[in-house]
Formats: sequence, structure tokens, C-alpha cells
Amino acid sequence: VPASQPENLTAFSISPSHDISYTTLILLENASSPAGRFSNVYYDMRISETCVQTSAKLSRIAAHLSFRSQSILCLNFFDRLRVQKSAGSVDPNAAGETLIVYNIARTRPVPAVAPILVSVFATSARSLGVTFVPQAAGQCVFKGYAMQWKLLGETEWQSNEACLTRMSASCSVSGFPFSQSFYTVRMQETCTDPLADSPWVEWPDYIQTWPEPAQVPANFTFVELTAYNATFTFEPGLGLDCTWSSWQAQMLQDIGNPLSEWADLTECESQLQFRENVTCSVTGLQSFTEYQVRVRERCTNYIYDSDWGYSDRFFTRMPIQAGLPEDLKLVQDSVTAFFFDVSWTGGAPGQCIFKEWVMEVFQISPEPDSWAIPPLVEYLDAPQTWVRHKCVAGRDTPNCRPGDLPRSLKQNSTYAVRVKESCTDPNADGDFTMLDMNVTTIIALVPAEPPENLTVSNETVCT
Repeated sequence: VPASQPENLTAFSISPSHDISYTTLILLENASSPAGRFSNVYYDMRISETCVQTSAKLSRIAAHLSFRSQSILCLNFFDRLRVQKSAGSVDPNAAGETLIVYNIARTRPVPAVAPILVSVFATSARSLGVTFVPQAAGQCVFKGYAMQWKLLGETEWQSNEACLTRMSASCSVSGFPFSQSFYTVRMQETCTDPLADSPWVEWPDYIQTWPEPAQVPANFTFVELTAYNATFTFEPGLGLDCTWSSWQAQMLQDIGNPLSEWADLTECESQLQFRENVTCSVTGLQSFTEYQVRVRERCTNYIYDSDWGYSDRFFTRMPIQAGLPEDLKLVQDSVTAFFFDVSWTGGAPGQCIFKEWVMEVFQISPEPDSWAIPPLVEYLDAPQTWVRHKCVAGRDTPNCRPGDLPRSLKQNSTYAVRVKESCTDPNADGDFTMLDMNVTTIIALVPAEPPENLTVSNETVCT
């Protein structure tokens, strides 16, 4: 009766020394093939049982093992003897069938050597930095450096994102649950084939992370915005390790100017007296001007102060302009050779803070003859050009004189006049109102010379 065929042949690589182990249900033992084969290679294997003939009964069992890699075929014999009586010759009729399994196992690749950790240091309240020196890659096709961390007092390692550049020489571990706490790290070079992964290497000490400052204020909203005022609100971040002291608010004007500096909003100090107070109104701004606001949380210990939180840039509104001057008219009988008078009434003030009236004169007619030009030629207006003339009237009593000194009009010349209200904020200035008629100066009348050599004679009784 021949031996049964071996069953359930399995094999696995046990080390990078290229050894392969095998087991079967019949042999119930481990054995190894000779060393000296190839790493990271698949092998076939076959096994059979041979027997010897004795005078009493079958008592010698042997294992016949062969394996091959690529075109190499090796035969190896491993005998296990259970001798009950004297041995006889081999009985080929009792040999079992050969079991062959192809690609039964792959020898292990040469693994990567673990990197050498140089230093581990805190980089924030919830992260550590790691510097290291990569070592020999072996037969590893690099996948990444696996990074893990552990909190002091805990036993389980927590995984972090892999560091993906083999020669980077530095990595970071982040996402820690607590600030100002002690952590350690370990790392491993991982490969596309896990069998080539390096061993883990662990930093021997626990490193304390930094204190965690308050989070940055965010979500700035302007709930009111006019030409000269702005009211904004914001959302505080988490206080974390900060013991709140105050809010510091600043504003930047003229943003495009590199010399512009942030100015403290002292108005906000009284409005932001508690951490829950997050709304501030600012007055005295310039109309139609670009601004930006920033706020940070101040703590009793400055190392916990938050970074600045910034609003979007914004423009204040345009003010309501002053209205047009009304009822602009020539004062009756005021026209002379070198000046005349006009009067009007102010329009609606809008948001204008009155500064002065602006009166301009335009010479429509061509240049007159030289006799019509007054002697102060340096103060004469150029023709076909709007020229500003002095007007010192108040807002409630607007009455001014084109040609008032130091300027002067020309005789027998025609002029147009326009007037507008000027404000302390130029954006609120009103528009010009034109005099509805052109005015022509007169020719100066030169009186006759007085009589000369007047004499009186007594020729009659009555004279």
C-alpha cells in the first residue's frame, strides 16, 4: 500500500537570508532549504514520501523535497527515521505521489535600514519637528516615511500623515490633542512592498509642545458704514491657553501708500471692555477713502496673544453734497468799467461743513484795445479761461464782486460768472451754478478838463 500524497504544503520566507520554510500535515515539521538563493524571488516546491522495506513492517519514512527558482532545479532529501527493527532495502512500490506547488512563496526583499533620528523639537502648540538621516534603501521602493506619535502616559501610537520625500531630512508630526504636553515620535521607512519596510525607530525622550495662543479673530462684518463713520463686529477665536486681558483694534488708511502705518482705535477701548464685546463704532473718518481694520486678543501673558485678524478692505461712502446755489443774479446798478456785484442764496447743505464760496469769472469777449485795460496788468484775467476771484461772504449772506482787488476786469468786455459752495470735505462740495446772463463792463467816462484863467471885471453897477 503506497504512502498517501502529502497535503496542504505551505511555505513562507523567514528572513532576508533567502531561506524558505515548508510544512505539511503529514510531516508535521519545519525544515529549511539551503541558503544562497535569491532574495525577493518566487519559488516552486515539490515534496514526496519514500519508504524502506523491513522484515516486519514499514518503519522508515523520508521526505523528498525539491524546489526551483526560474530555471534552477534543486533536489534535497530530508530523512526522518522511526526504526523499530533492522532496516532493509528501499521499497519503491510503497513511495507516495509527489506534491508540486508552483510559486508557493517569495523570499523576502532586503529591507530598508531604519533612519537615524538627529533631533525632535516643538514647532507649535500641537506639532513636533523631526530631523533625521536616511539610511540604505536595500530593495525598498520608497513609499514614504510613516510618522507616529504618543502622548506621555499613553501606550498606543497614533498615526500621522506620511513624509513623502525620502531625502528631505526633516518631517513634522502634528494634530496633537493638547498643548503644553509631552509627546514622543517614531518613524519608519515604508516601501511599496511592506516586506521591505525598515524597522521602527523611536526618539527616546518626550518633548513638550508650546503654549497655545488664542485663536485669531475672524468674520469681520461692517454693520454700519457712512461717509464719516464705521461700525464693525467680529467673531473671537478660542481662548485656549490665554487668560483674556483686552482687545486691541487698529485701522489703516491710505492703504496703497507703503509709508502708511496702523493706528490704534482708542474709541474701541471703551466699547470692547469684555471678551464678549465684539462691536466697535469709529467716527471721524474721511469720505470715500479706503480703510482696513485689524483686531487681536491680548492676554495676561503676552506669549498667549493671538495673531492679528484682518477685515477686508472697505471704502467709506460718498457724503451728501451741498446743493446748488439758488437765485444767482446781477446786483442792480453795480456794473462799472472794472467790476460788478452778484448775489445768491445757499442751497441745501447736505453733509457739507461750509468752508467758503468759490466764484469764477470767464472772459467771453476778445481782448479789448489797450486803452480799456487797467494799469494792474499782472492781475488781469486771461481770456477764455475760468479764473477764481475773491469771495469772502458768509454762507448766509452771499454777495461778491467779480473784479474785486487784487484782480480787475477790463473795460467794455463781456464776462460769465459761476458760483459753488466749498466744504471742509472736498467730496461734499456742491456743483457750480451759472449766472443766467453775461455781463459787459462799461467804458470809463473821462470828465472834461476844468476851465482855466477865469477873471472877473467890474463893468456895471450890478456886476
